[in-house]
Formats: sequence, C-alpha cells, structure tokens
Amino acid sequence: MLSRARSLFLRSLIRSFLAIIALFALHVPLHAQELCGNALDDDADGLIDLNDTTDCVCSLGLGANGQVTPLIANPSFEAYSSMPTWFSEFDRVNTWELGTGGSSDYFLAPSYMPSGVPQPLPDGNGCVGAFIETDNGGPGVHYLEYIATCLVQPMQAGELYSLQFHVAGVLLDLFSYSAVPNSLGPVDITVYGLPTCVTFPVGSGFDCPQGWAVLGQLSYQPNGSWDLVTITLSPQTDINAIMIGGPCQPPPDYTGGAATPYFFYDAFMLNDSTSLGTSVTAMGSTCANDVLLNGHPNGMATGYQWFHEGVALVGQTDTVLRVSDLDLDTGLYQFQVSASGGACAIAQYLLVADPYPVIAATATPATGCAPLQVTFAHGVDPAMMATINWEFGDGSASVDTVAVHTYTDPGHFDVSVTATSPLGCVADTTYTSMVEAYASPLADFTSSPQPTDIFRTDISFLDASSMDVVQWAWDFGPGGVPGTSAEQFPAEVHYPGDAAGTYPVQLVVTNMDGCTDTIVHMVVIEGQYALYVPNAFTPDGDGVNDTWIPCITGQDEPHYQLRIFDRWGEEIWASNDPVVGWDGRRDGELLKNDLFVWRLETSEANTTMRHVYMGHVSLLK
Repeated sequence: MLSRARSLFLRSLIRSFLAIIALFALHVPLHAQELCGNALDDDADGLIDLNDTTDCVCSLGLGANGQVTPLIANPSFEAYSSMPTWFSEFDRVNTWELGTGGSSDYFLAPSYMPSGVPQPLPDGNGCVGAFIETDNGGPGVHYLEYIATCLVQPMQAGELYSLQFHVAGVLLDLFSYSAVPNSLGPVDITVYGLPTCVTFPVGSGFDCPQGWAVLGQLSYQPNGSWDLVTITLSPQTDINAIMIGGPCQPPPDYTGGAATPYFFYDAFMLNDSTSLGTSVTAMGSTCANDVLLNGHPNGMATGYQWFHEGVALVGQTDTVLRVSDLDLDTGLYQFQVSASGGACAIAQYLLVADPYPVIAATATPATGCAPLQVTFAHGVDPAMMATINWEFGDGSASVDTVAVHTYTDPGHFDVSVTATSPLGCVADTTYTSMVEAYASPLADFTSSPQPTDIFRTDISFLDASSMDVVQWAWDFGPGGVPGTSAEQFPAEVHYPGDAAGTYPVQLVVTNMDGCTDTIVHMVVIEGQYALYVPNAFTPDGDGVNDTWIPCITGQDEPHYQLRIFDRWGEEIWASNDPVVGWDGRRDGELLKNDLFVWRLETSEANTTMRHVYMGHVSLLK
C-alpha cells in the first residue's frame, strides 16, 4: 500500500497535470466545420460562406443521368505543350487558340505568373488573360483579344446551356505587370459562336470576330479579384466553336495607356440544360427603391439560398429576393441552387446603383440688360432624361427641354434644374446667381419753347433721364437735320425758319452696364398762323432795323390794323397795310428815344378767327 505522504504527492501531481491540460485547452480553440449558408465563420478562418473558397465550393452539378459531359476540353488550362516564360505565349496551352489577331496570354505557376494575376487561382496552376481596349490608336479603333476553342461536341440549336467560369478584371500596369487601383465601369463579357470549327486566329485585326453570333453576355464589374459567373446560352444554330472576350463596342472608359483594362479567365464549365444550372435577372431600379432579383433554376433544383458578397442572407430561400424591401445594398449577389446528392450551382448578379442624370446646365446669355431673354440648356445625356423642370429664380418655371425665359426685372437670379431619368433617378442642382439682368436707364427730356412758330425756331433741350446715364446720343430731326449731339445738355438748336412742321427728336441714353433706353418727343413749329413782334428797333438810317413791323403768317390781310401810342395814350401812327412798318416818325418828324405802346388787330386766314394783341416797343437811336 502507498504511504499517506506518497498518496498525497500523487494526488497533487495529478491535479497539477489536469490544471496544465485545462490551461492548454483554453489556448487551443476547437473549431467547427464551416457551414456554407448561415452567415457565420464556423471554422474561425476569417472567411464566411462562399468567401471560404476552400470549404464552400460549388460547381455545376450532375445531370439527370448522373453524368455531365463537359463540352470544353482543358477547362482550367492545366494541359500545355510547353511552359510559358513571358506574355504572348498563348500557343503553349493545349486545345485553346488565339481567337483573333490579338495576342492573348498564358500564365502557369511556377513557370510564369506575374504579380498582376489575382491569387489564389480558382483551379489549378494555370489561367489565361486578354486586353479589352477602345480607341487605341484613333477613334473607332479597338484592341480586343479573345480566347477560342473548338467544342468537344457541338451545342445543339434551340437547347439551353450554362457556361460557368471565373473572371477577374484589373487595370494592368504594362511596365511592372502588376494590377493598379482602377475605377473601371462594368463591361459585357461576351460569348461568340460559329457553326464550324475553323482555323484560328480568324482575321488579322484586333476588333471583335466578324461573322460570329453573340450567344450570350454578362455585365461584369471589374474589382481586381476572381468572381464566379454564369452565362446562359441558347444557340439558334448548332455551334462547334466559341470565342470569349469583350463586346464589339467597349465602354468609353476602357482606354489603353500605361495601365490597360485586362481580364483573366479560369475554370470553364460548359454543360447542357440537363445539368443543374441557374441564372439571375433583375427588375425595378435602385432609384425607385423597388429592386428585386429573380433566380431561374432548372427543373432539377430542390433548394435555394441567396448570398450578398458571398455571405448568406439567412432566411432568403425563395427564387425571388426583394432587395429594396430588405433594405439591402448594391453589390454582388449569388443565387445558389441545390439538388439531391449534394449537387449545386451558383448564378451571380452584380447589382450597381442606377445612374443619376448628370446636369451641366448653361444659360445664354448669362448677363445682359433687362428685359433679358435667356436660353437654357440642361446638358443631360438624352438617354438619361425622361423629364426636366426649370425654376428661373423669379417665380417662373418651365418643363421645356430647351427653355427660353425673359427676365423683365433687374437682379441676380438662382436657377434650379431637376432632371428625372427613365428609371426614376432624380438629380437636381441650383446654380447660384446663374443669370444677372442689369437695370436699364430711363430716357427723357424737355424742349422749349414748345410749341413754337417759324419766327422762334431756336429750341433748347433739357435732359431729364435717370441718374445712372453716362452717355447721351441726340438726333434732332430726320436724317441728322438739323443736327446731332453727344452732350447731356446740348447747345440751342436752330431749326429752319421757313419749314413749319413736326420734327421727331430722339434721345438714346446708356448706363455704365451698357444698357440703353430710347425716347422720342416731337418738336412742333407752327406755320399756318404765326405772329412775331419785335420789341425794339433803331431808325438811325443805317439800313439795319430802321423799320418796326410785326411779322405775321397765315393772316386775313383785310382785317389787319396796327396802331402806335405814346406813353400818354395819344395815337401817333396807324396802318392797315401789313407790309408797311413804322419808321419812328410822327408827321414826318423822327421821335426821340422812348417806349411806345402798340395795338394790333388781325384774323386767321383759314378760320377767320380774330386776334387783338398789345405790347411795347422801344425806339432807339
């Protein structure tokens, strides 16, 4: 038997050993197996669901007969005649060919694998790559590269096929052959087909394959990493050869240069419709907030699961995913279908936000004098505009595509533009002080004497325009007669004394903003009946102003009577003849300097209206 001391020692040793084991267990985590549809990182490797490409692998499953006949040989580019050592060695991979004149590339580890190839590869050690460029060398000239192969057996006309493969789009630096950050938009990865297997490459150019039918396309958003995609094909004729690459019309941002849009491809699987397959289509728009995705499985599917960016959307196990109702974001969605026996297939859909109209409004002219007529252009791409609304800043609005508006009042005006796309995306912007309408001056003037007669044809003009006027332009009669002036207060203007009538006088004023105003007033010179009586004369015998006589036009002469009185009221001279004037004498004797009173009776010839005038005349010697 053990002694009590030894027994206690053993118990202590066992306890210490158990404590060490327990402490070790605390530092060595126990991980569960990754479940691929619960949005959890079950195995604690930092990867969830489909993003765990080691534990969650889903490829096209078995067909109804238990076998799947691959229609593409060497789908992962593992078979080769010799290892590549540089770009443009596509001829070393077996069963694949250069599609057109472009030099597609073959990459194989460890022989040749530049840093720009996303890692890890989806399957095996090999992959291929090709450029998709537009306007390389001039407008309308593309540099497109394609990979091509003849099928193991032809696709049948009228049947459905699923082409599943991995693709990675990057902006490839042509100096270092590394991928650089890119802002490329989506591009249609396109599958072309031909009924016969031909000798490759076809043609000698670098554009899309001429005479080949487009079997299917996938709008793909490059993100620099590998994505599993599926394209559904339904050929109208039997197809024996396919070609894969960019569309005939690449997007405008896919231009070449030091860094060029480049696409890697790997792990192709092409099967007929008896295989488990699916596709995804979208309805609605992100702007209208009514987006839903429809999964389209074939008849073999027994279960469904939706993923967003590779992470399961728990509970979304129907063929329809109501993206907007679930308040989900844009991004890559996967629709996985499964069948008995563990077979599964995945279709992807890249949901991007619907574009908003881009407003680049202009106003022509943007400045000017009120009233100012302005033509507005919105600058929106016509394909992106369903409706337009203008608010001109003065309480007026318009829905015209090209709006014309007149600002009647001066001021600075903010213009607001709202454009709605056909998908309901609304863009609006306000241009602060887009239009400035200058205040116009106010022209006015007076003239004196008015009306006048042919005996008083020297007219004075007085500017009465607004205070902001800095320039004046006077025109005193038709054809510049009797003259023009640029003075604010022109000198006295003399009109012809033998030309009674009405003269239009125009004044054009301009302010410092170049705005003008024009006004016209009439100068009236009466001539049918007019009277002019001098107020002095000098009967000194020098032949100048020796006789005093009233000047009358348009009078009835038989009714003429003129009488002269001295300051005491005594009549000293009288005449009934309108052409006879007073010579300053009384009874033949010349009177001395003095002030005399005259009285004139006359009548108008046309109206017989009688007039009586009285006044003073000074005799000066």
